[in-house]
Amino acid sequence: MSSAVAARLPRKASPAKVAKNGQHNNDDDDDPEPGRHVILSLGACRFYARLEEAALTTARALQEISGHWDAVYEAMRREEVVDQEC
Repeated sequence: MSSAVAARLPRKASPAKVAKNGQHNNDDDDDPEPGRHVILSLGACRFYARLEEAALTTARALQEISGHWDAVYEAMRREEVVDQEC
């Protein structure tokens, strides 16, 4: 299982978190890592923000490269026209 899929799956409740009727107990008083789910959420938010920033940077770079190639092809077309006129 990929880490991206695993990150979306809920963490299994500890035995102390499961009530006798089998329902999940949301009481965080006995949690050895209080606020863990909040910290993980903030970490995921930062991760996705950085991932989005990287995607935008990549898109800008590809757009710039594309512009350079357009200039190269335009220059090649101009040379062909000059050669045909001579």
